[in-house]
Amino acid sequence: MSLVLAADRRTIRRLDIAWIALPAQCSSGLPYASSTRFGGGLTKAVALSSAKRFRHTFVDAVTLPEIVTLGEHPVVRGTVGRSRAYGTFRAIAIVKDAAGVEVNRCDTGTISWSTVQ
Repeated sequence: MSLVLAADRRTIRRLDIAWIALPAQCSSGLPYASSTRFGGGLTKAVALSSAKRFRHTFVDAVTLPEIVTLGEHPVVRGTVGRSRAYGTFRAIAIVKDAAGVEVNRCDTGTISWSTVQ
């Protein structure tokens, strides 16, 4: 995980999280690995509240025509302190075949995270 604050410490310029849903967390029994980026030009910067807390979610979808559709729904929450940040992350991934039939649904469950400066 990587978290980059803006110089004024009022927004998160970029937050990168690599994650995996284990076989037991997926309907097909196969693992699912991905990474999620908030900010960094893909989404807008994440604003911090006056209490230095944040919550951000979005849908990341990719369609390969006549093959598969992938939809990822990540949610990250946290608090930024003077020397560390901490919070939770959860992602749900849905894989559909070319006919639109769901072939795999994965849920990471809630994962605690922390970073230090």
